[in-house]
Amino acid sequence: MESQHFILHKPIHPITAEKDPLRLESDITALCNKATALGAGGVAVAGPEDLVFSDEIISKVKADSNYPSIHWPIDYPADDLKKAILAFRKGIFLYIDAPPDMPDYGGGPIPDRNHLNIYVKLHEMVAHIESAAFYMGHYLAMGFAAGNCRSVFCTEEGRCTAAVRTNGCTAPYKGRPSMAAAGIDAIKTAQKIRLQLPGADSSFLAGLVMVA
Repeated sequence: MESQHFILHKPIHPITAEKDPLRLESDITALCNKATALGAGGVAVAGPEDLVFSDEIISKVKADSNYPSIHWPIDYPADDLKKAILAFRKGIFLYIDAPPDMPDYGGGPIPDRNHLNIYVKLHEMVAHIESAAFYMGHYLAMGFAAGNCRSVFCTEEGRCTAAVRTNGCTAPYKGRPSMAAAGIDAIKTAQKIRLQLPGADSSFLAGLVMVA
């Protein structure tokens, strides 16, 4: 008897045990092209073996916790985030250009409106790529942006609403944890995948979407 409680509609496809490698390659290419169309300064495919993790970055994030949020520093007691990331086979690493005078805001507020807009753009781009991957059938796609999502979307809030059990996130479809909070060294990862980065007279913000 067909269940009346859970019916798969035509646009949704069940997760298969094995992904077609040719389809995966095609999907990854399409997502890279989408990142470029959205304004990425550079984009490249990255496998889990390409990601450079740093305990020093994790320690720096934990020390910079005066403006905490659900994603800064990351604290998921029931999960091992690094283990989850390494379970993926393919991801998309991207960056967007930023002015050379933009400082590293860490997890704190971003008072310069122009700089804030760059952070917003990256978060929205990562969320867009993650969503596109989901609708391609990669339902566990996981995106990472830059900075503290509270600094990007909740500057007027007295605290992170997602950290309050009775409330939800004010930007659940845009805010993403940062690569730094996950312990990923963006510069060394970009160098490892041989992605051309901006020159010394420029800067950048990096994002990552693990797809399949």
